[in-house]
Amino acid sequence: MKSEADNQYEQDSKLPHTIIEDIYYYNEDDGEKYYKSKLELFGNCSHTTTYDNLGQPLKGIGRTTGEGSEIEVSIVSKDSDDIYILIGDARYCMSEDKVATVMKFYNNINKSFIDARLEFKDNVLNEVKKLKQLAIIDTILNNYIEDISPSYFIDYKLIVGIELMIVNKSDIGKLLLKSSPEYRKSLITTTTKNQNNGTISCYEHIENIDLLNDYMANHFRLLVKLISKKFNYEENLATYLTQELISIWVIKYFANTWRSEVGEYFLDINSISLSDAALKYCCIDNIDPNNMTNVGKLIYFLIDCDKFEGNTNYLDNHEKVINEVLSALENKKLLLFEKKLIQGKKRNKFTIEIIDLMNGLEFEDFISLIFSKMGYNCEVTKASGDQGVDVIANKNEVKIGIQAKCYSSKVSNSAIQEVVTGMKFYNCDKGIVVTNNYFTASASQIAQIHNVTLWDRDMLKIKINEIFQE
Repeated sequence: MKSEADNQYEQDSKLPHTIIEDIYYYNEDDGEKYYKSKLELFGNCSHTTTYDNLGQPLKGIGRTTGEGSEIEVSIVSKDSDDIYILIGDARYCMSEDKVATVMKFYNNINKSFIDARLEFKDNVLNEVKKLKQLAIIDTILNNYIEDISPSYFIDYKLIVGIELMIVNKSDIGKLLLKSSPEYRKSLITTTTKNQNNGTISCYEHIENIDLLNDYMANHFRLLVKLISKKFNYEENLATYLTQELISIWVIKYFANTWRSEVGEYFLDINSISLSDAALKYCCIDNIDPNNMTNVGKLIYFLIDCDKFEGNTNYLDNHEKVINEVLSALENKKLLLFEKKLIQGKKRNKFTIEIIDLMNGLEFEDFISLIFSKMGYNCEVTKASGDQGVDVIANKNEVKIGIQAKCYSSKVSNSAIQEVVTGMKFYNCDKGIVVTNNYFTASASQIAQIHNVTLWDRDMLKIKINEIFQE
């Protein structure tokens, strides 16, 4: 007895065929190679014929998708001549004109799904326009973003993971998502396991699943419920509406945060290039330019300043800025290297090994010296009781509270809590913890939540080389 899929394949095979020749099919079961092939499309079915090097048929592969089901087609990557695409789970390589033929065929098959998503997208965007005008939405979104670790809005894998979890629950609004289907699929790994009875079980794992589950359960789900209840939206609409509002508000939130922290370095932002902005970023003396939270805030700031010609998608602009920052850091490193070679190596009276031998008071004085060399007016607070801040540094009307930890082991989160308390006591604009060692994972997490900058051993060595080898 024929299966339902076999019956549909036989029925659809009588329909007109769209034939695409001289393309390549990826067969992961046979050495993970691309084979020259012919693709035939008919109804909800397809048939791929692969050929050997002499043009002789090797294998025929038939596929059937249930009638009324969507067939997902997505572009994986492009090179100068060819495009790599996925049709369902099948991967092909073909020229641009042949991709257009495939897209045209499946757009017709998927028309009802596409039309429903376009209508849903328009509905969401229209509702967003209305809600954006309400002061209560501004209050809710700003407080929501402030209450959550910046990682969920800055770490691109977490951003994509959140969208993956949303679209897995309902894909009606996937045209609103900022990540590509391929990007979302890249976070999923499949593990196969042989059972005792010989069967094979497959387990799918989403990267960062614990963090994602925590965010979705304890933050996003509650915000969706609030938006749904307060403005009388059904769940799917409220879900995508909430995600769209968050994607808009994080731009302003982190752009304004960046302005308040280091805005004095970017007063000419409207007249400089992206490369110049990255260079300025790498020359900010009181932050770690390698810290991804700092890079993320910079990206949102640049989006807000329209440095990407109207493209407000954080994920699209992420790689561009990373590359610019890496290039600027490399140029800065090269300049220091050139200077050392031309001027000759000068003896540096400070090395990290010398720093390791300092006691607590000596280390505080040394940190004060570093910031003085960078143009800050500094005060060591040891005489009056530090209240969680060892050094206060002032420059350009920005007051920084610094906690100095010369430790033989990693610095725990208590140091972060101390500087947060000290910042309030001394009315500081920002806080920094500096150590000759490294920070525990929990200290890094707490610092991120409280927006405290961390200088570890590696950062301290960079500053020593920059400041004292002149």
